[in-house]
Amino acid sequence: MVLWPRVLPKTDDPKISDLAGRVQIRLDRLAAKTGKKVDRRPAPERVCPKDAGCKGVSLGAILAVKEQGCAVVALVGPSGTQPVTLVPLAGDAKLSATTSPFREPPENLVTVSEFVPCDKLLQDLETNVILEGEANVSKVLGDAEAAGK
Repeated sequence: MVLWPRVLPKTDDPKISDLAGRVQIRLDRLAAKTGKKVDRRPAPERVCPKDAGCKGVSLGAILAVKEQGCAVVALVGPSGTQPVTLVPLAGDAKLSATTSPFREPPENLVTVSEFVPCDKLLQDLETNVILEGEANVSKVLGDAEAAGK
């Protein structure tokens, strides 16, 4: 399941909403590489159901925005109510922990030290440039898939 990105700070800016949609599409492509059917959830579905979690692996993101800069941290959750793993995807983010308890705000564990220009991130997503953290996201996603078997 590919969840809608958490956008921080919350905004109604249509450019940021479009960017969040493009981040979700990129996550969808990464999830599709597992060979499983992907369920892409619409805004504002950012988390798995409270009682039982997601039936399969979930993939989401934090999209942090500051002025004209952006950073993305992927969130990979195994099926059920297990902790999610945080993986920097674009920009430089320091993590105070690499996992966040189920349904706890993972953004509390992230400090962005270097943003990339949002326009560059959007262009990279549109032209299918491989983002710096994609290989790490794919590995964690594969590990979560394997653990669920």
